[in-house]
Amino acid sequence: MNWSDIQEKLIEKKAHQKSLSSDIDKTQEQIEDLEVALEDLGECRMLIQHAAQETQNLLKTDVENIVTSALSIIPFKNQYEFLVEFVPRRNTTECDLLFTRNGQSMKPLDSSGYGAADIASFAVRIAYWKLSGELRNTMIIDEPFSNLDKEKHEYAAEMVARISEEFTIQFIISSHEPSLINCADKIFTVKQKKGVSYVIE
Repeated sequence: MNWSDIQEKLIEKKAHQKSLSSDIDKTQEQIEDLEVALEDLGECRMLIQHAAQETQNLLKTDVENIVTSALSIIPFKNQYEFLVEFVPRRNTTECDLLFTRNGQSMKPLDSSGYGAADIASFAVRIAYWKLSGELRNTMIIDEPFSNLDKEKHEYAAEMVARISEEFTIQFIISSHEPSLINCADKIFTVKQKKGVSYVIE
């Protein structure tokens, strides 16, 4: 190999070194940009988590208050309070709705009887309606307290009246229960004749 070949090889190596040096500089800049972006994402994640926590706390308080207030009107043998718990599961946050009594938490359907679950279900609908910002103030419900003991239906009627007044919401309820029917502002009776339904006010 003569001197000219050596010089040519040296020039090639220097060009390659310069190209590699340029690539290293670009990669270093990209790494620095990614580090800044990662830091920004970390701050955004913290803000989102904080906002989610605040939202959960507000939801928890509102739903618990509405449902516990509804349950307190009904004279159950074992009085319940309502508890909302946000629990991380399967890479997401889930919401558990529970009854509490004497410091013990339980699923509503595992409590004694389904009457309390009927009341809680009704009140959760109201809480959802309130929190969703729904503008329509009419709710149609079919036999909402079918599992509630008969002697407690007059209290359920009182609860419906209180909620209607407090939240300015109108209920259209289909029911055979006299206590609910008697507390209504208007009563419509549906009768059938030869398979045809008639509505009588």
